[in-house]
Amino acid sequence: MNVLFICTTPYHIMVSTNLKMTIYKDYISDIVITDAISNYSLLIDNLKESGIYRDVFSYKRKDYEDRSIKYNNFFYKFFLNLSLKIKPYFTQVDIIFNDMYDQILLPTNYEWVKNQIVRNYRKIAEKKGKNFSLYLFEDGTSAYSKENKIFFDKLKNSPIKFLRNLTVGEYKRTKGLYVFIPNLMEWKPNFPVFSIEKFSKNNINNLNIINKIFKFDQSDDKYDKDYIFFEDCYFADGKDIGDMEIMNDLIDIIGKNEIYVKIHPRNPINRFKEIGVKTNTNTEIPWEVIALNMNLEDKVLITISSSAVLNILSNINVRPKLIIMLTEYEKVNKQFLHEVASGFQMTIADINSDIIKRPKTYTELAELLASI
Repeated sequence: MNVLFICTTPYHIMVSTNLKMTIYKDYISDIVITDAISNYSLLIDNLKESGIYRDVFSYKRKDYEDRSIKYNNFFYKFFLNLSLKIKPYFTQVDIIFNDMYDQILLPTNYEWVKNQIVRNYRKIAEKKGKNFSLYLFEDGTSAYSKENKIFFDKLKNSPIKFLRNLTVGEYKRTKGLYVFIPNLMEWKPNFPVFSIEKFSKNNINNLNIINKIFKFDQSDDKYDKDYIFFEDCYFADGKDIGDMEIMNDLIDIIGKNEIYVKIHPRNPINRFKEIGVKTNTNTEIPWEVIALNMNLEDKVLITISSSAVLNILSNINVRPKLIIMLTEYEKVNKQFLHEVASGFQMTIADINSDIIKRPKTYTELAELLASI
């Protein structure tokens, strides 16, 4: 059987590679990655060198999203976004596949780019009288959210059904979903849900392959502090969530020399480096790869609502010393908190309440850190 994985983030590559080395280990597998990934051309070379995939394909998107951000004009953005939704219907994917596939696997961040690749492949398959099945694999904590049910309901009942079919209509063909912890799903899809085997640092062969793909051994980043703070995506999205005020509190309580910041991959400015806090420089290596290569049991992870922190409780078989979640902290601008942060993440936090603490005030945070 031939299968094709389509990935638009480093984490997608990590999960698809995990699936390839476990559930799909006896299948011939190819992979597509897009230029949504920073330095994706280097990852293409790394994936080829790993020998895990038979063929590695790349897909270069156009610069529509960049221009929609650059020009802050309502009418320009309106027509630009409209063209972005219509464009995939008229665009052919310039990927020349060397074979036909029995299955195509996509991550659960539904977007037109992956839909476009599948739709254009489907046209090729139909001309040759070939059938294929579409499966999804988790994109992170959002895969468990009830928002997914809303998405699939809209595929069937949306008042703009024609437009949705153009942009994400291929997802209606989904035959199954792979996640790490099926029993924590907040929604019940009308297709089967399968379990993914967790990443393990004890599986040396698989870990070596993942390290090779992401060139972990060549990274200069050393997560050598006991306290690791995870920057969320809010600043990259233009929202002041209050994370710098929180960092000032942490510096006041434990000192800046005790803190390491993992910056968000889309961070336009390294604000933490500017105030003298040590941070990573390589944003292309998934946190899960980093976690698998450190003594995670000795680390205290601090975040507002970063899914990367809670992901490791579902997809890695090692737990950190402590996780401090600050979704309820007094200096957090709560109007910007993602809905997922109050749903699935809270479920994970409740299940792992022995190592997850949620201080609300400076005093509670200081007392918690003093007790470690």
